[in-house]
Amino acid sequence: TINANLTDGIGGPAMVQQLGNSTLVLAGTNAYSGGTLISAGTVQVTNADSVGTGTITLNGGTFQMQSPTVSSIAFANNIAVNAAGGTVDANGAQVNLQGVIADGTGAGVLRLIDSSASAFSNVQLSGANTYSGGTLVVDTTVVVSNNSSVGSGTVTLDNASFQADGLSNLTFSNNFKINTSAIGSAIDANGVTLTINANLTDG
Repeated sequence: TINANLTDGIGGPAMVQQLGNSTLVLAGTNAYSGGTLISAGTVQVTNADSVGTGTITLNGGTFQMQSPTVSSIAFANNIAVNAAGGTVDANGAQVNLQGVIADGTGAGVLRLIDSSASAFSNVQLSGANTYSGGTLVVDTTVVVSNNSSVGSGTVTLDNASFQADGLSNLTFSNNFKINTSAIGSAIDANGVTLTINANLTDG
């Protein structure tokens, strides 16, 4: 756990890299700008400034909210999803990813989960996203705000919900897969017209 503040030094923008199968907790009000690379293990955050201002790169690791410290949080950082993919774990919180989510080195799957199994958690994708490796939603709700919230890949729901934010009509051309799961999954128009132009199939 690093409780102190991480900032850029004299040499220019600093990057934080999580490379091992362990958990790094960033608890400071951080201002480093070189980005955060999560190649293995978990980076756990306690506040909206935990990961500074640079791009969060998911390269096989997990970006996790700290529970119960974080209940509602928004990040303006852009996110890159490498071929290895990566996980965003709401861990009981309501999370708004406002930056652009794009392919990194290759196109990997963006996995959205809630390891706490809270009924109130969700991950909102607010950016004009361009990633193409697909979205896997497990045990949580993905809230979509625009027609490109989930990029261009297949959306797979596994005990999960796909929910419009309720502010405007939305149209998606993504294919959808619904996995066989104990609780079941839902597509929630949430008071607006939600159009899915592509195919919905078994997962």
